[in-house]
Amino acid sequence: MNIKYIAKLSGVSTTTVSRVLNDSPYVSDKTRKKVLKVIEENDYIPNNIARNLHQQFSNKVGVIVADITNEFFSRAINGISKVMDENGFQVLFYNTDEDLKKESKALYSIFEERLSGLIISPVSSRDKNTLEELKKLTVNMNAPVVLLDRNIEGIDLDAVFVDNGYGSKRAVNALIKEGHKDIAVITGPITSTPGNYRYRGYIDALKENDIPIKKEYIVSGDFKISMAYEKTKQLMNLDNPPTAIFLSNNMTSLGALKYLKEKGYKIGEDISIIGFDEINSFKAIDFLFSYVGRDAEKQGEIAAKVLLDRIDKKNKGVEYETQRIVLDCYLSLNGSEKIKR
Repeated sequence: MNIKYIAKLSGVSTTTVSRVLNDSPYVSDKTRKKVLKVIEENDYIPNNIARNLHQQFSNKVGVIVADITNEFFSRAINGISKVMDENGFQVLFYNTDEDLKKESKALYSIFEERLSGLIISPVSSRDKNTLEELKKLTVNMNAPVVLLDRNIEGIDLDAVFVDNGYGSKRAVNALIKEGHKDIAVITGPITSTPGNYRYRGYIDALKENDIPIKKEYIVSGDFKISMAYEKTKQLMNLDNPPTAIFLSNNMTSLGALKYLKEKGYKIGEDISIIGFDEINSFKAIDFLFSYVGRDAEKQGEIAAKVLLDRIDKKNKGVEYETQRIVLDCYLSLNGSEKIKR
């Protein structure tokens, strides 16, 4: 299988195929889709990769994260970088911005660069394209993959998670302990592991405390500030607005706080909130924010160490069983969970 054969199957020139492979802008969308379909159907690996398939070792690894602006990912990257630097590995970082198309492009780059392994936080746990690309990576290129914080269904990979369900349940229980019964949630994408399990934790806490689940108090977010702002507005404009809100990640917390502050709500008096993940900048302004915390840097370090171990075993021809590591989280109550009586 080569470019000439791909060109023949696609009905285009070899130059056009080359332009598609190099993501050139000088190809129409229609032609690009046709060529990429032929490439995918034939599991074609470009020559610059094929020439290097005999290599057993590379000191480069890839890291694909869902949102580089999210403080969790920046801290996790610090942990990954620290371990990789200590072990003489170079890291190529890719940011998908919670976009499946960008994720697909990043995964293709991993193939092109012939990297030794990958750490990835998938946008969705159920995306078929990402699943197939990861299968190709692990089978065709024999490159180890470690999941960071998020799962992908349909493939057995090493992973480093945090106990999202337990953490969110503890947060909602803390609100219930303060006397709240009208508790809302702004979820993350339910197709993502954190979004799904944090939502489940919210539901479990209400059920275990015999508190009715109100559909109007459950609103879907996307782990982004702008969406959280709009969803908070929606909740607070209900005829019977919630007295407390559980916020499913730090970006969601920022969006909710932006709206509440603009409208003059006093946090910890007029409305109670607890978020998932710390917002470090709040310490600098002494803002009392209650949150579910975790050691993101440690999570990154562990993921990096697992990947290095898998690369080492692969190069030595040693078989291994995949690991699913679940780290603990903690609850930090600083006053925003309270309400004025």
